[in-house]
Amino acid sequence: MLLLATSLLAIPGHVAIVATGRVLQGLSASVVWTSGLTVLTETFGPTNFGEVIGYVMMSVSISNTAAPLLGGVVYSRGGYLAVSLMTLAAVLADVVMRLLMVDARQGGPGSLAANDRHKDVEDCEGGNGADDRGRTNRAQEPSSETLGEREPLIRKVSPEKAGAHQNLPELPDNEFTHTFSTFVICLAPEPDRIVQEMYRVTTPGGVLGLGVWADPWFGYTSDLWTKACKQLDPRYERARIMDDEWTQPEQVKAGLQRTGFNDVVLTTERGVWEWENFDAFAKYFFDGGNPGNERMIDNWKALDRSLGEVRPVFKRIVEEEYGQPNGTLKGYVPAHLVTARK
Repeated sequence: MLLLATSLLAIPGHVAIVATGRVLQGLSASVVWTSGLTVLTETFGPTNFGEVIGYVMMSVSISNTAAPLLGGVVYSRGGYLAVSLMTLAAVLADVVMRLLMVDARQGGPGSLAANDRHKDVEDCEGGNGADDRGRTNRAQEPSSETLGEREPLIRKVSPEKAGAHQNLPELPDNEFTHTFSTFVICLAPEPDRIVQEMYRVTTPGGVLGLGVWADPWFGYTSDLWTKACKQLDPRYERARIMDDEWTQPEQVKAGLQRTGFNDVVLTTERGVWEWENFDAFAKYFFDGGNPGNERMIDNWKALDRSLGEVRPVFKRIVEEEYGQPNGTLKGYVPAHLVTARK
């Protein structure tokens, strides 16, 4: 519309054409400002909008000052047509730059709200946003409303892909914009290989979410289990639960960067573990199939001792340590919560 208006204004001597051009020029200005402000808001976010609009208005002021000066020089040397051609060239350049700006926002992973570090990671669609605030401040209890918001997203994932977490080698490269792993890396026999596979299936610019236990011994259960076992048999040796290279913050960051991930943001939180009673906790510990718990249990069985011997002692120690007045159990577990970008 602006290009058409400028072209009409380049035709001198016709009042109707000039009037039409001015009307189109005014309409195009309203459209440009409305769409332009929308693009700026979505690109830079409300937090940075004031700074951005300041630069925009500064550019407008400079242009309003420079345009008559430059136009006067061109008019004195080339006449009305030269000024019109210069204006058309400026409008074309403006159109091209706007198209490039929109393409940079929508054209591929890693570009949406790219530099707004206050944007939620799950909203950045593979961009390089990062959530470097405390996760605790952002957390909310699950409810029917919050779960309902997630349901449409869950339905987008096919059952094959949703269940393919143990079959990463079968997935093609660059398959997912968001890849998540919850507290598996530090317990796996080959954590580096798992991270390499997650990197492979993540799209360029995609986001990785990772949970890693921060205690290599996982003292929440290991401390109490070791205490119970040693009371019955001093020969018991405490089992190291986590991988030596994937528990400390600098180790986790280095492991991700070594694989190729960038923009690694790590925070350490103290998570709360609560159980209805010891029976619920025991079901997790003895029957849950957790590899860390199984290592502790195997060390006890290696002494040719039975679980029936240690269970009552373990129950007493757990209830003494974590027991609450209402009969529940409550303890704390340190964990690293990590985001990174491919």
